[in-house]
Amino acid sequence: MITYLVYALKSEKKINLSQKKQLDNLSIKVDELKLETYEAKLNPHLFKNILNSIQSNAYQTYYTIDKLANVLDYILYESKSNFVTIKDEIDFIKNYIEINKVKVSPLFDLQIKTKIDEQSFLYNEKIIAPLISIDLIENAFKHTDFQKDNSFIKITIELNTNFFYIQVTNKISQKK
Repeated sequence: MITYLVYALKSEKKINLSQKKQLDNLSIKVDELKLETYEAKLNPHLFKNILNSIQSNAYQTYYTIDKLANVLDYILYESKSNFVTIKDEIDFIKNYIEINKVKVSPLFDLQIKTKIDEQSFLYNEKIIAPLISIDLIENAFKHTDFQKDNSFIKITIELNTNFFYIQVTNKISQKK
């Protein structure tokens, strides 16, 4: 509705330069509000999954809440930047995995492999988009049937002087 009004007003030839600038500013504000709306829609879904994980095993709640606090700090503060360090993204991944381990049986085939060269010049450079890995890992936990004998999740994280590598593999649940 607002976007249509802005467009309609811009098309009028009687608008002076000052009004055009105001309309341009309004259009920018509308775009920013749309982005904030999308972000608000995404984060509650992530938090719901995290809270379900916490609830599943109360004895690990304190540990998991600590990891959740780290995840929230990253989402609220670090992810506002255009770029973050690979170190920060790896720490976020590790915390998120620890939260999700709560809902996994000790007998479940969960394999986490990390090979991180902390001396790599890439490690502390702000060069990657924040939260770039979350969809891969969240979906692996979300779409795996933990009750099946042959189910698994394998996560590999590597960093050396030439590349940053994340691989997430899982057995997809047959449940609808």
